[in-house]
Amino acid sequence: MDDNIVPGNNNVTLGTPSNPFKAAYISGNSLHLGSAANGEDVSVLSLDNSGLVITTNDVSFDVITFHRASASTGIGKRSDSTSANLDVSGSLLASGRGDIVGDVSFGSTFTVVDATTLESTLQVDKAVTMSSILSIVGDVSMNAALSVGGATTIDSTLQVDKATTLSSTLDVTAATILASTLEVQNDASLNTALSVGGAVTMDSTLQVDKATTLSSTLDVSEATTLLSTLDVSKATILESTLEVRNDASLNTALSVGGAVTMDSTLQVDLGTTCLLYTSDAADE
Repeated sequence: MDDNIVPGNNNVTLGTPSNPFKAAYISGNSLHLGSAANGEDVSVLSLDNSGLVITTNDVSFDVITFHRASASTGIGKRSDSTSANLDVSGSLLASGRGDIVGDVSFGSTFTVVDATTLESTLQVDKAVTMSSILSIVGDVSMNAALSVGGATTIDSTLQVDKATTLSSTLDVTAATILASTLEVQNDASLNTALSVGGAVTMDSTLQVDKATTLSSTLDVSEATTLLSTLDVSKATILESTLEVRNDASLNTALSVGGAVTMDSTLQVDLGTTCLLYTSDAADE
């Protein structure tokens, strides 16, 4: 046969359901299924080196179902040029649920528009960048370091149940309330005022290397030891006994406004001037 087989009308079939052809041998070009009003093929089924190719005029890409050598399927690209078993070039829209049993790798951005629920662990081995808010409704457990490169704002309580290590400065711009003990084991440096509204208890030494200003009363209920000079530039009022057990040196006048009682010797090594006022002298 040297010419095409052309049916007389579009009602002619090859074989019947009860008497089909045993086999059909067709060259590797294509099998054309139907035609549009303009005469173009609606669907073309062909077989080439990439596998079974389905080309339609109703979609914007071809579908290659399977490649024999690579055991891969390409959507929107040739299966012989795929990088995975399922390689999609373009958008993928899944209307239902998608279950992935094995690992999932994203070479680029993964965008989730609505809420995402993870029923197990989310393990991230490398850096994660969030351009907006991360809202966590429940508890969060971190078994390793949390590194924050920029400012962190906490609108509610930060509860730390165990030890916390700060390798650098803790800068607090507003009021800080500690409901329990603040224990500082090493040196603490305060570059500005320390205001304490209530009682302060110190179980060991308070060492002050520079000048200290007290704007109100200093109430010491027990013994106080000064290893060096106590310099008082203004008036000092003692409502009870001042007991000096060792030598006391006064480099200027000692003015006593009331009675002085000495239970022992008053020793004066240098000249002494006593101004005695009698009642008669006071009347003159």
